Amino acid sequence: MCNVPLPVPALPLDGNDVLQIHPMEFLMAVSRTLDLFHPKLVDHHLKVTAISHSLAENLSLDATSHTALLVAAALHDVGALSEQERLAALSFDLADSDSHALAGGELLALFPLFVEPAAIVRDHHRPFDGASDGVPSVPGAAHILALADRIAILLDNTLSLAENARDIRRAIDESAPGRFHPTVLDAFHLSAEDRRFWRMLRSPSLLEDLQSEVRPLPLAFEGANVVAMGQFFSHIVDFQSPFTATHSAGVASVAERLSTLMDFPAGDRSLMRTAGFLHDLGKLAIPEHIIEKPGALTQAEISVMRSHPTHTRTCLSAVGGFEKVTAWAANHHERLDGSGYPNGYTATDLDLGSRVMAVADIFTACAEERPYRSGLPLERVSGILDDLVSHKKLDGDVVATLVEHMDSVDIDRRTAQAEASRTYETFRARTAT
Repeated sequence: MCNVPLPVPALPLDGNDVLQIHPMEFLMAVSRTLDLFHPKLVDHHLKVTAISHSLAENLSLDATSHTALLVAAALHDVGALSEQERLAALSFDLADSDSHALAGGELLALFPLFVEPAAIVRDHHRPFDGASDGVPSVPGAAHILALADRIAILLDNTLSLAENARDIRRAIDESAPGRFHPTVLDAFHLSAEDRRFWRMLRSPSLLEDLQSEVRPLPLAFEGANVVAMGQFFSHIVDFQSPFTATHSAGVASVAERLSTLMDFPAGDRSLMRTAGFLHDLGKLAIPEHIIEKPGALTQAEISVMRSHPTHTRTCLSAVGGFEKVTAWAANHHERLDGSGYPNGYTATDLDLGSRVMAVADIFTACAEERPYRSGLPLERVSGILDDLVSHKKLDGDVVATLVEHMDSVDIDRRTAQAEASRTYETFRARTAT
């Protein structure tokens, strides 16, 4: 692994932008989305975050370190890019201990404000005595995450609360020598004595309760940082497959450019760009074998694939201040005649931003290069869009604006996707084993 930072492109933003969110709300909503793709993983990231929070409070961790720990906990397995890797991470002994942790650290390092969480994720599977073999010393918070992660995978709702708590304590104590930091173990023992700790981990309102608890922590983004975070999460989605490695970058570029050409207010242009980055966020909940399937999907698989905008909406709607981003991102497969999915919305349900996003997604999908095919010529793309307008599926004014400026919009798309491709190739090179 080299130590040269990954390229992080600058994100120019209009000075009038006022986009604001609370990042912890977003991170925890993404955590839940990450774990929807397999029953064994439901709420794993969320539970690791809750356990980490409890241990950090027992240890009186300072606010900055506490915040970095929770960011790391909420995203600790993002480097497990395949279904096999994600499920392997559920093994308590975890034979392959470093690969997905290292990849996760590299992914988090793409966002400058996540540099400290990146270091925590990178080292969270190294045992307590792992620094003795010449590797760099492990950040303190990584010890907390290491234990919280192992506790979470032992949670079993088929057992009674008391039985499961007893079994977890025994398993942790038996594997503790040389594996877990003694001080962190003491913090766990303190939490484990409180029945409320175990009930919390089974609470159906865990997401809402945890969001409320961590909201006071010192992490607040606005303006360009919100857009940059959207770009960062688009990498987590798109880097799952070389087929889609730059797709969201293209959609974000086209959607923002169209919103500019159509005289959206400056703040809404930033929202549109952010929505473009996040429109496929729900694909984190779609099993890899469906996304990567080389042949035609079955009807059941099509239904699963078509659920991804619903997951996008569910995730983003948990974030205060993201109402426009949520609608524009989640409506990208809806059509004016009601033939789209997942909700079958019609023209009366779809505002101009949703219509722009639909056009940006189709244009990018048609024009972009994929590993298995070249992008379509712009004349053919124009014909496809015009045909969809004639069938009352897309907004004619949006398509006319795109067609009028198609050459320059496509240049911007190519530039954005080339930049994303360089980031992807650098990431793959740095994480190659």
